[in-house]
Amino acid sequence: MRNYRVATRAIVMLSVLLLISVSAMAGGTWVKTRIGLNNKASDPLADGKAVYREKDLGLRRTLRVEVEDVSSATSVDVFVDDVNVGTINLLLGAGELEIDTNDGDTVPVVVFGSIVKVRDSSDNHVILRGRNH
Repeated sequence: MRNYRVATRAIVMLSVLLLISVSAMAGGTWVKTRIGLNNKASDPLADGKAVYREKDLGLRRTLRVEVEDVSSATSVDVFVDDVNVGTINLLLGAGELEIDTNDGDTVPVVVFGSIVKVRDSSDNHVILRGRNH
């Protein structure tokens, strides 16, 4: 009987600790990943970055992709793991895409090894590319 009470207390304590941990994580701590985007030979001055953030155990996600010094296109499509997530219309070679699940956007989950590509909207050639390491 004594072993039963000890085991029950241990299970209750572990459950409380787990609940506290999950509650703390759901309280708004953002996990942020930055992915540098490297240019390709077709546009050697192009530069960019992608910033992926998630919180509440991945229920809230945002993705911001910034590009600059693009001379080979007037608009670009952004892909995450070969899925098109949006288009950036460039002004003087620069622009930004920001998507957020809170705005009803579909934001892919970015994991280790995910690849972000920025492609010319007119002919689909890759201008920038980066991998989440």
